[in-house]
Amino acid sequence: MKPLDETVEAVVRALGLDDAAVVRRKAFLEFTDDDVARLRTLHEALRTLAPDFANAFYTHLLAFEETRALLPDAQTLERLKRTQAAYFDSLTAGDYGPEYIHHRLRVGVVHQRVGLAPEWYLGAYSKYLSGLLPELWQRLGKDPEAFVATCQALIKIVLLDMGLAIDTYIQADRQTILALKEYANIVFTSIPDGLLVLSPNLTVLSANRVFLERFELTGKAVHGRYLMEV
Repeated sequence: MKPLDETVEAVVRALGLDDAAVVRRKAFLEFTDDDVARLRTLHEALRTLAPDFANAFYTHLLAFEETRALLPDAQTLERLKRTQAAYFDSLTAGDYGPEYIHHRLRVGVVHQRVGLAPEWYLGAYSKYLSGLLPELWQRLGKDPEAFVATCQALIKIVLLDMGLAIDTYIQADRQTILALKEYANIVFTSIPDGLLVLSPNLTVLSANRVFLERFELTGKAVHGRYLMEV
């Protein structure tokens, strides 16, 4: 398995996720400097709540077999709670540059590696937002316009995160499949006996090196041909 940062860089290249691409994503979400300012204001108001959100978040995860299986022991759980609190804290910190983007991609890769499917990732974000909205209302309910604008800013940055995470899941899965395919090809090629891979209608899909050499054939000569014509 590739090191985490190497995988993230491969995802960045595959997505073409340079600075200009990130700017376009933010523009499509209409994520503006005003939104950043509102999130920074919210950040100050919520600074002490991140640990509470993390505790509620993991209490929720422990209630379901699919996510409980990813939390093997108490020490890991406490470490993940601290990491999650920092994640929630950075969501409204107002710094959404390259480091933020790469961090979100790393989170996506880690979730893909541990087997946290997108459905559970999205459900976890739902848990976070459903807990946060009452806190927003408590602080901004007397100013409905500010409440709505802050909710909109929060939704935009959450959707930016979700888009990055889902793209990362897809690309990381593709890289895993490609690596397994390459490994299978190496094994298939190195087997000392001549082998063919056939389709259900006996069309040649692949032939290993030993088979080709034994019959003095080339891959192009057999690929896609009916077995009896080889």
